[in-house]
Amino acid sequence: MKNNVSITIITSTLNCSNDLIDTCNSIRNQSYKNFQWIVVDGDSVDETINVIKSNQDLITNWISEPDNGIYDAWNKACKLIQGKWVIFLGAGDQFYASITLEIMLSKLTDLTDDVVIAYGNVYQLLDNKVIYEYGQVNLDQWDDYRPKLPAHQGIFHRATIFDRPKPFDDTYKVVADSKFLLLALMRAKAKYFDVDICKMLPGGVSSRDDRASIVKNEFLRLEKDIGYRIPFFRKSKYILTVLLKSLVLKVARPGLIAIFRKLKRKMYPESVNKYSKNTNFPIEIKHLAYM
Repeated sequence: MKNNVSITIITSTLNCSNDLIDTCNSIRNQSYKNFQWIVVDGDSVDETINVIKSNQDLITNWISEPDNGIYDAWNKACKLIQGKWVIFLGAGDQFYASITLEIMLSKLTDLTDDVVIAYGNVYQLLDNKVIYEYGQVNLDQWDDYRPKLPAHQGIFHRATIFDRPKPFDDTYKVVADSKFLLLALMRAKAKYFDVDICKMLPGGVSSRDDRASIVKNEFLRLEKDIGYRIPFFRKSKYILTVLLKSLVLKVARPGLIAIFRKLKRKMYPESVNKYSKNTNFPIEIKHLAYM
């Protein structure tokens, strides 16, 4: 066990040995070394466990057992947090540079206690080319179906906000991280730093076309659970888009699906660019019950 750990990194894995190697190499190359890395594996049957075992000099804690999905894994990891700040990296995600943790730690140290979220820039790559950039966000703006939020790979969470047995509501399958973040931002402040934090892979669960209907239903449920209201036109447009996407997936060939994705980018051009530089935290949402 390391002493006076400032940063905890949490990674969940399932049959992702090659991607995990990239994350291991990125973490190994960090100039700042006094971190805790927790890896929670969902009982992989490929070489993932061997990758974990071969990097035990980096990995502080690891578990491998069946789980009920990513949020169940994250909840297990949260019980082991030693650091003052926590960041979640997926297998395949990489810190942007070897000095990323060093730079962010110098900034985190100076923050007041009322700041519980500190975040920077995240770049989504495909074939080593940037296809999306996530930077500073404005919660007065919307991202399809919810207020805009930072990409979780770029967020450092103050450890004190993981103060419940299950910080992530695992009755959700794909949007529990959005719920957690929205609730955190309702009771405290966030701070953006123009620092490049992470390079991430595409293909998150909530972005998969075949899960669009599940994502839609969960965000409509989240709207009721938390109490925010999606503007009528935006909600209608989003629901129609999901229905169209579901229809395309049932009847279309791969080439038509690619055309649909290009059409989506034209419909939501703001998602391709770095988010607004103006921010207004925390948001105010009425009828909030912290679950």
